[in-house]
Amino acid sequence: MTKKDNSDKRSEVRDMIIGDVLWAYAHDKDEGVFEGAILDRSKSGLSIFTDKPLQEGQVLKVFAEELWVGAKFTTVKWCLEVARDTYRSGLLMDEPDNNL
Repeated sequence: MTKKDNSDKRSEVRDMIIGDVLWAYAHDKDEGVFEGAILDRSKSGLSIFTDKPLQEGQVLKVFAEELWVGAKFTTVKWCLEVARDTYRSGLLMDEPDNNL
């Protein structure tokens, strides 16, 4: 977990969205699927809340039925503990979301 501020590093405009998200570790088939919430998104990434700390560099599969079909692969860029057992993470999408 990164101990830094989460200042805006994305050059694209962010859409503020509150929505459900499912995520899984991309390379671990036995770990399961976890719930979270999307806070915002841009063409290159998104910010999510989880109840587990995510490690910088981890690759995740992210499912957001309200935003896209299937899974998108993302890389964790940063993670901050914002409250007890609540973490906010910045994810970089492997492929840009051109639907924005």
